[in-house]
Amino acid sequence: MRAYVIASASAFSACLVYVYIYRSHRSVQTHVLASNKLPSLVYLYAKYWMRTLTRSSGVLHAAAAPEVEYSMVNCRLQGTVFRRFCSAAGYGWDYPEAEFRDIPLCFPEFLCSKLLLLLLTDENFRLSPAGFWGISRPARAEVDIRLSATSRSGSTVWESVLTFLSEGRGSLQNVDERRQHHDEQASGNEKQVELRAPWTAGFQSSWSSSSCSPQQMFCVAARFLSRGSGPASGLWMLSVCLAEIEKHKGVDVITSPVKVVAQFTEPLLVPGRVTIRFGENNEGQSSVKDHTFCMEQHGRSTPLLIGVISRTQFN
Repeated sequence: MRAYVIASASAFSACLVYVYIYRSHRSVQTHVLASNKLPSLVYLYAKYWMRTLTRSSGVLHAAAAPEVEYSMVNCRLQGTVFRRFCSAAGYGWDYPEAEFRDIPLCFPEFLCSKLLLLLLTDENFRLSPAGFWGISRPARAEVDIRLSATSRSGSTVWESVLTFLSEGRGSLQNVDERRQHHDEQASGNEKQVELRAPWTAGFQSSWSSSSCSPQQMFCVAARFLSRGSGPASGLWMLSVCLAEIEKHKGVDVITSPVKVVAQFTEPLLVPGRVTIRFGENNEGQSSVKDHTFCMEQHGRSTPLLIGVISRTQFN
């Protein structure tokens, strides 16, 4: 009986290794993956911890290839996934209420979450994934990661550049200057909205790897067990701001072609309440005005997120 149990456990373990590790490892060798054959999260987080343990944060390591690139082909919009995102990200489960509408600007980044984690854990990625922050702070090293989506005709329809900062020491002068610059840009007709930041907002970091650090992962685990405070996902913060701007300013403000630049200055602790302020930029004489926005913890005047929405054209 004991031998039977050991044999069964060994066979089960081998099956798990084959399904979640070996098949995933084989699928990423070409760097071009089908949308329905992405590697498992077990494999990705195993790679994450291996890179974390073997590389020091804030140090550029040697790499055989100068650039790392992954592609996902034949992507299809799944209604269930889309509704789940809209429901949690401030748009409501029934979004959109009309046909032929642009999808939420943050949704493609959600679709790229596994690709982003693949890139951060690739052997040719020169920084350790440990200690990455999406918050503007002093850094010993930083890296820009470009995400893009193309149509069947080959035209770029969405593009995002994420700046990751690796821990270091320095001055916060640039952050303070940008906060002051935002206040100077805000016009007198600025609107203000108060929202609840739910406890589950912190778990939206599982959508995207833009908060890839052991500290963030331990916070998620601790919150799950104790329901204590923890940082909200940056993707959730930005998406909620854009959703409120669309509700109050109209869909034309965020309809393509549009460019959104956002900077995270402080973490948002959840659960709690936030204040979102947005309005037209009072600089310049152009008939097409930029829109500025920021998110603050309720009762505090320090911005957690600062952003600008402007009209643009793809090159």
